Amino acid sequence: MISEISRLRNRAGNGVVSPLPGHVEDSWQRCLETYNMSPDLLRPTEMLTYHELQSRLERHEAIVHFAEPEIERLFQRLVDNEYMVSLASSEGVMLMFRCDHHFLGEMSNFRVLPGSNWSEEMQGTNGIGTCLKTGKSLSIIGEQHFNVHVHALSCSVAPIFGRGGAIEGVVNVTSSRPVDDKTTRLVRDIVERAARRIENRYFADRNRHLRTLCLSVEQDFTDIAAEARVAIDDAGRIVDVSQNAPALLSHSREALVGADLRSLMDMGLPLEGSDIRRTELPERNGRAIFAKLLPDVPAARAPRGPMARQEVMEPFLPPVPSTAGAEPGRRQLHPHLSERLALAQRMMAAHVPVLVQGETGVGKSTFASLLAGRSGRGDGNVVVLNCAVLADEDAALDRLSRLSRFTLVLDHVEEAAPAAQARLLQLLSDDHLLQSRDIGLISIAGCDLAELEQEGRLRSDLYHRLKGVVIDLDPLRATPGLEAQIHAIFTEEAQAQGKPGLRLDDTARLVLANYHWPGNLRELRQAARHAAILVEGDRIGIGQLPGRIVSEIAHDNLSARSQSEASRIEAALRHNGGNVSETARYLGISRATLYRKIQIRNIRVHDA
Repeated sequence: MISEISRLRNRAGNGVVSPLPGHVEDSWQRCLETYNMSPDLLRPTEMLTYHELQSRLERHEAIVHFAEPEIERLFQRLVDNEYMVSLASSEGVMLMFRCDHHFLGEMSNFRVLPGSNWSEEMQGTNGIGTCLKTGKSLSIIGEQHFNVHVHALSCSVAPIFGRGGAIEGVVNVTSSRPVDDKTTRLVRDIVERAARRIENRYFADRNRHLRTLCLSVEQDFTDIAAEARVAIDDAGRIVDVSQNAPALLSHSREALVGADLRSLMDMGLPLEGSDIRRTELPERNGRAIFAKLLPDVPAARAPRGPMARQEVMEPFLPPVPSTAGAEPGRRQLHPHLSERLALAQRMMAAHVPVLVQGETGVGKSTFASLLAGRSGRGDGNVVVLNCAVLADEDAALDRLSRLSRFTLVLDHVEEAAPAAQARLLQLLSDDHLLQSRDIGLISIAGCDLAELEQEGRLRSDLYHRLKGVVIDLDPLRATPGLEAQIHAIFTEEAQAQGKPGLRLDDTARLVLANYHWPGNLRELRQAARHAAILVEGDRIGIGQLPGRIVSEIAHDNLSARSQSEASRIEAALRHNGGNVSETARYLGISRATLYRKIQIRNIRVHDA
């Protein structure tokens, strides 16, 4: 295999090629033996749709939240040296992307874009994908990339580790300019330190109900990137460790987690008190280690999304006064939505659980926030559990058993792990106890939980505890009075930008009315804000609308309603990969109706 790699590199190169580093050579072998790739065969880059990227961002919201300031700081530091900076998910998808506009076109030519998938299986040897395979900070320079079509790129990356040593994301910087070895080493060190800062802040957040011990070889603890962290419970047992703690303490992760801190480290460090600074531990590997306990204060998460009105912290929020007593936003609720809210209020008053379902961006969290604020329990006290990050041993669940008179909101129910499902069921199993403590229950799901229950991915007993009354929020494309809603949101965003009086021209109005809106209300508001920022006159045309919307709709003749409907169907078919059944369900029509509309469209095109 080594000779095959040499042959391929000599064929692609213009002269003598330098030896490959070990991790690069191993990656090339995987490309040839496992992925059956050829270096000079251009493979199409997998690009997530807007809807898919938004869903992926929501799934990785926690790590994106803590990475955002570091990614911005990296970009500001490196932009003058012509670097692009990004955050990739644990699957290799670019979630965050910072690039100077002068180089955006160049990066686009290499398909280095938000939503692009750079897993090794998809792109061969590259910074992000190979980092995910090795779990190490590394650089892939020029012709070390397996694919000859990206040999102009140089990448330095570092992994971000989460609970149990799992990789949660990758910090990546990329340049299309020649980079020497000295610069590469310097940039890789900068990237690795940024990743460690993200990692440690994420560690503090997910273990905020425990005591955190900081360890460092630096006595003054001035750089969070140089710290290792250990989370301990009230009994002094280790619950979690950061990725660099095992090497610093000369013990494996398996030996550390579950062990008694003091006996394991023979360290005489008291676990009481709010802050212990510069306590020197016995030497490890011939070097001094210093320790301090962080103050026993929960790490606050910045509020995100509609639930920010209640200062949501995931996965647990102690009861706080809700400010959701008034309807969010400036517009009145649609009558149909008001009816559902009234129904949900009556059910909650009778201690019937409410399940709110709908696609991403339809306003599930806003609806739940409004409903919780009107529940009348403890002046609107609300507790929010994010089921996507909920562990069966989470202290939040224990604390819930001691609270009374509040509304419990279970978010992302569809992402609850099996162990967390069992623990939730245990918590909700006593109906009499829930009523005596006056606990209202609202669950939020981004899909039909009945389907998950039928597939065996959601416990039947838990599903039936949650589904008391089901509130299905319609997607935007099925909303009555869509054009009026579009007009209202565009008016709001125009006023927010200090441009009252803006109007949509006829072409822009038709494009927006016939777009399939996979991102629903969230996507509509982003489109309105985009247009309001760009417009210079008093009319918004298709030139100010997001390109992805225009490219899917405006290529047809929009002067006729039938043509507009046809373009909407074509966009929906593309969104669902050409699957007619899925598209019919997506559009809320029968398969027969969809086939008939497709046939009419084909006849008109043929006659033309």
